Amino acid sequence: MKTLRTIFLSILMCMWLPVSATCPIVRNYSKSDYGAGTQNWAVAQNGGGIIYFANNFGVVEFDGKQWRTYPVKNRTVVRSLFCDRSTERLYAGATDEFGYFSLDEAGWLAYTSLSYGNDTKGPLEEIWKIYSLDGVLHLQNNSEIILYHDGLFTHYSAGMKIDCSAMVHGVLIVATADRISMFSGEQFIRMKGTEVLAGKKIVSILSPSPDTVYFITEKDGIFAYDWDRARKIRTSLDRILTSKVIYCASAVDRYISFGTVTDGVYILDTARDTYFHINADSGLQNNTVLSMMPDKDRNLWLGLDKGIDYIALNSPELSLFSSSLVCGAGYASLPDGDRLLLGTNQGLFQVSFDQEKGIIGDNPEKIKGLDGQVWNLVRIDGTIFCSHDSGLYIIKGNTAEKIPGIRGVWKVTELKTRKGIVLGSSYDGFFTVRKTGGKWILDKQIKGCDDDSGMFEEDRDGKIWFYRWMKGLFRLTLTEECDSVSKIEYFGTNAGLPSNNNNLVNRLGNEIIFSSDNGYWKYDYNSGRMIPAEEINSMFTVLPKAVSFVESPSGDLYFMSGGMDAIAFRDRDSWKVDSLSLKYMKNKRIFGFEKISWPAPDSFIINTDDGFSVFDIDDIRSGSSMAENGVFIKEISVKRENRDSVVFGSRSATYTSGPDFELPYKYNSLQITYISPYFENNESMSYSYMLEGYDKEWSEFSNDNVKEYTRLPHGRYTFRVKSRYSQADECSETSVDFTIRAPWYGSTLAYCIYSVFAALLLYFILQLIKMRSMRLVKAMEAKKEEEIMILKNQTLEHDLKHKSQDLASSTMNLLRKNEILLKIKDGIDLSIRHFEDDEKNRGIRELQKLKYEIMDNIEHDDDWKKFEQNFDVVYEDYLNRLGKKYPSLSIGDKKICAYLKMGLSSKDIAPLMNMSVHSVEMARYRLRKKLELDRSVNLSEFLQNF
Repeated sequence: MKTLRTIFLSILMCMWLPVSATCPIVRNYSKSDYGAGTQNWAVAQNGGGIIYFANNFGVVEFDGKQWRTYPVKNRTVVRSLFCDRSTERLYAGATDEFGYFSLDEAGWLAYTSLSYGNDTKGPLEEIWKIYSLDGVLHLQNNSEIILYHDGLFTHYSAGMKIDCSAMVHGVLIVATADRISMFSGEQFIRMKGTEVLAGKKIVSILSPSPDTVYFITEKDGIFAYDWDRARKIRTSLDRILTSKVIYCASAVDRYISFGTVTDGVYILDTARDTYFHINADSGLQNNTVLSMMPDKDRNLWLGLDKGIDYIALNSPELSLFSSSLVCGAGYASLPDGDRLLLGTNQGLFQVSFDQEKGIIGDNPEKIKGLDGQVWNLVRIDGTIFCSHDSGLYIIKGNTAEKIPGIRGVWKVTELKTRKGIVLGSSYDGFFTVRKTGGKWILDKQIKGCDDDSGMFEEDRDGKIWFYRWMKGLFRLTLTEECDSVSKIEYFGTNAGLPSNNNNLVNRLGNEIIFSSDNGYWKYDYNSGRMIPAEEINSMFTVLPKAVSFVESPSGDLYFMSGGMDAIAFRDRDSWKVDSLSLKYMKNKRIFGFEKISWPAPDSFIINTDDGFSVFDIDDIRSGSSMAENGVFIKEISVKRENRDSVVFGSRSATYTSGPDFELPYKYNSLQITYISPYFENNESMSYSYMLEGYDKEWSEFSNDNVKEYTRLPHGRYTFRVKSRYSQADECSETSVDFTIRAPWYGSTLAYCIYSVFAALLLYFILQLIKMRSMRLVKAMEAKKEEEIMILKNQTLEHDLKHKSQDLASSTMNLLRKNEILLKIKDGIDLSIRHFEDDEKNRGIRELQKLKYEIMDNIEHDDDWKKFEQNFDVVYEDYLNRLGKKYPSLSIGDKKICAYLKMGLSSKDIAPLMNMSVHSVEMARYRLRKKLELDRSVNLSEFLQNF
């Protein structure tokens, strides 16, 4: 009787707890994405967070950004994987092939075959599982456990086909069709209390705790084993687990996941006793799940018969409906007691909603009379208004009542300064509705403004601010009766805004904030102009461009428009901005129609192009879904012969190909790839880097995980990189040291050669300087001699000029003297004649004596000697040379020669010689004979040229 009661309650529970309407986000990776075979038989994750898949083409590696495939030696299908954290080796089992992948010296993931060349003591066959216990590797094929140690393979037969095996807390459990055994040493020992499992096919063995083991059967449900007795446990999935063919299973936290052959995956939430069902209709690429594994972030990876899928099981985001229940593109949502209203482009729907448990029903029901586009939902004074493409509706239960006279409504809002009046904007302009006799009716169609808008707010003075696309920002002043516009004002650059467009209207408390092309602005009622809203602008280092926001009930700000998706969490009088956690939502939003609702204090709903997404606020705040993988430098590559060549690699923060490395100078252009694997939302992971020895400061944080450096100078460098999830203050950091060797022309030998060349060059330079100095000295000496010669010539010229002047003076003095003396002589002659008449003998004698002395003075004056000296100086020793060549010349002859050299005529010479002109001519005749001149030779010309 008790058994029947238990079965009956279980059936009721299964009927009462349907599949949840919310569903984890599923991400698909097709074979074209990862570039390998269709089937994926096993999943593993290393210590650094990198995911590996056993694929038909080999081992597929994924770090969240990049896919790579590595074949095994015989290129057969890889069936199993095992990451040994102690050795950082990735073991792979294939068909008659077993080995491991590890980093070679260059940093490339290389495969080492352990079966090739070793005596395996028999065929390895298909290796389905790999374990490590006490340093010994345990391999499971179809019917054997094979131990590998120190290069030797030892086979132990289970006696029949092995359905499943698992290493549970240091115990290798093996399940066959007839029993559950524990492999110990060299034998299989039946585990007590497992007789109930005989004849049941075990597909997975899980251990959520040290005290409990779960045996997952193919068609008989779940059995719990406490190391003493196995018993079947009841869940809301029993009907599914006994009707579907289960192929694999996994457990993480409160979730147990079941992979089926024909119907995708079922995920049981053991805490809430609800489950998710995800298949090809609701997001999977294929309904056959061959393998599954929860990663370090507690999210689920599925190896499918065709592709790889990722289920963000621990994500703060859940999709509201699976694709089989899609109600259209989401536009508005509103919680209403025990139901949730959802407005889409196909109409208005309602689903059950348990706010306390956070459970949303899976069966959306359409509100009658509301097909087509829903623009907005709002509750005013206990009444739900639905703004629809066909008008304004009042929602009562599961029906909708239309307010007559209104065509196509964008939005309605309650006026705070005019009680009982609701202002709306339709395709025809603004209008008001009011409640009369318990019924809402159209009150006034406001005149004076033909523009419509879905973005308007009332300010503290009762004026209406609205933004009209392509027209700009306006402020309306309504009449007291609210039937017309008494004043309409335009606000743009004329009022201090940075532009005339994109001035969106937002509400922050009781204040109106305008988002513009350059941050946020507000109206200054004193000046009548716009001023920056510093309380919001101060949140950002770069001011957002035309990004509107919505304030949550708790005072947080949600920025979800344009190119930005962020949350500013209020912390007393300030905000902490998270601009990364929801960054990926940009590709899912409906531009210009972003709406957010808060069904519970710890969650919110965003409308998307395929429905709605529900978010857990606490998970976003804490980032609790992320494991500490740590950042590591995955590889450093250089260009070699037109291809990338890896010179350094790592696959975790502690597993690298070497501590540092050196590169020739010709490989001084590097590409550095770094990663902190995070698969749920890789855009939330940002990186900052610095190359010590080159960069002066850390870079700004960004989502890029590749950095290139070109033409680095030779020297020693340290590349440092740190990662940060979302806006977390904590950072993970790693670094690598490397050296770029000097070029051949910068090597030690080159510098020695340079030193020799420099010494020789210095020597030659010194020699050149010395020779140049000598040339300069000689030139200076020559110049000095030249200047001395010039000075001498100048002196000689001066002396010559002086001598010429003396010679001319002497000649003139001589000429004047002789003339005077001749006149005296003539006077004396005259006196003598006079004295003779008087017979004054004495006087006569005296005068005659004086006459003779004068005559002697004329003929023997010493002035000639001085004249001769000066003449030889002026005319280059002329008289001396003439005397040497013609020694027969007398003093008188020389005088005539000198006077002729000077160009004097016979008439000029006569008084100088105290002779008559005739006597001079006779003297010239005698001179010609002494000079032995021919009659044809002119005496004056001869003497001039001598």
